[in-house]
Amino acid sequence: MLVWEESLGWGNRPEQLADPEFRRLQREQTVAMVRSSINHPSVILWGFLNECASETQEARGCIAEVASAIRAEDASRPVTFASNRGIKDICLDLVDVIAFNTYPGWYDHTEIESYGIDRVVPALETLAEFASRPEYRDKPLIISEIGAAAIIGDHSGLPWSEEYQAELLGAALNFTLTNPRCGGIAMWQFCNARTYTANSCVLTRPRGFNNKGAVDEYRRPKLAWHRIRQMLTDAR
Repeated sequence: MLVWEESLGWGNRPEQLADPEFRRLQREQTVAMVRSSINHPSVILWGFLNECASETQEARGCIAEVASAIRAEDASRPVTFASNRGIKDICLDLVDVIAFNTYPGWYDHTEIESYGIDRVVPALETLAEFASRPEYRDKPLIISEIGAAAIIGDHSGLPWSEEYQAELLGAALNFTLTNPRCGGIAMWQFCNARTYTANSCVLTRPRGFNNKGAVDEYRRPKLAWHRIRQMLTDAR
């Protein structure tokens, strides 16, 4: 088992990233994480500030400080953060591994007609091309999140069906296996999990769950589970 261990921080805004107390606490809790887990051999990456506003100057200072604090504790492991800013990101030079969270064919739509598996490969090619710029090309590239939700038992072939999820993840995995610039992928996610219960976001998440699991909350496999397993077996 390979572990990307990450300190607490998600979707932080520029005003938070510029706040001296927030930055101090980020350094403090991230160093505590490293000291706690430094001797665990499964940890291969130190991460922080998931999906922060890394297209802004405010983020650069905060990311640089946290990355420096990690390296002062452990220079043996690479440092990264998961970016969902794509080609707008201006902080990738500060870390050792470029990691993109991206959801083509799922979150990049405004109407039902704009869903589409055909969006996946072009979107990933754009990220791979961006990560191949001279200033980035010596850094490994991984797709740190990608996926689509599926309701188990829905076999309509439309978004939210098992077939749609399996096709989307299959396209993403095939890209990773065949594109030499891409060094890995983490598909979101292993199992369905409860997320929202008491705000308006529940209206876009059936049952208040994140339904992107390859298995459901009872560990019943969806079609995506079998597709991923077969593709990885064949790629050995």
